Amino acid sequence: MENLLKLIDALIAEHKEVKDRTYLLENVSNDTTLLSDLAKARKNFVSGRLDEARNLQTLEETLIAIDIWLKKHFSLEENILLKTVKSQLDQKIVDSLNSLLFEHSDLRARMEHSKKRVNELISGSLAPNIWDATANDTSVYINHTVELLQTHAERENILLSEMRKNLKTKKTASGTAERKVSLSVNNKPIILEEFVEGYVYHITGGILASLKDTGAFKTMALDIDDTGDVKITVNGKDVRLSFFPVELVRNTLAGMVANFKGVDGKLKTLALRIEQ
Repeated sequence: MENLLKLIDALIAEHKEVKDRTYLLENVSNDTTLLSDLAKARKNFVSGRLDEARNLQTLEETLIAIDIWLKKHFSLEENILLKTVKSQLDQKIVDSLNSLLFEHSDLRARMEHSKKRVNELISGSLAPNIWDATANDTSVYINHTVELLQTHAERENILLSEMRKNLKTKKTASGTAERKVSLSVNNKPIILEEFVEGYVYHITGGILASLKDTGAFKTMALDIDDTGDVKITVNGKDVRLSFFPVELVRNTLAGMVANFKGVDGKLKTLALRIEQ
């Protein structure tokens, strides 16, 4: 789950970075670099001008660079992304991704055809009337390819957002299911409903974050005895507490549990356990 989230987050971050640099095209996904370059390449071709050869050379170089980038991009989606999605998300999302990946063959073919047509224009083997017709057809063809890539990219961006949302939901649900919080006050077990359990967990996390040498934890035990002394153990190791933290922790927890259902009277003893 974490690896897939990181992959999606990286794509989203790339999308934001590319969007800042590509003002020519808006509201597209991580294909923005490709689309921007292809749009610029299309503009480099101007039929009938004296600098056609130079423009066509630039167009050919750009198409080659785009094709290399596109193959890497599609490979990432078809291999790493698809494999991870299959193992972690539902079939509906897998089917949607496969639908997008099915379009790759046509887009690859269009790139190959574009390179071939431009190469023909550069070769000088075409008669002038055929050259002009081919040049115009190539311009229209590349323009349509841009439109197809835009549609593909927009759909991809929607799906990435849906994946991210589903993964975040699963991660939250998984974290709640795997976390165990138990609390006893005045030697009486307190039943913790979901909201209260989360509240206790986050309050305790805030307390630990304010103490030295605690950090992330898998297990935590916090006890207050009938003398008011506080003992905290994190991952099996005792946390040393001076007078002020003891007072702060005791008062914080006393206030936290005062209105909990099942707590009668003032806090005398408390036993809190968390495993995750």
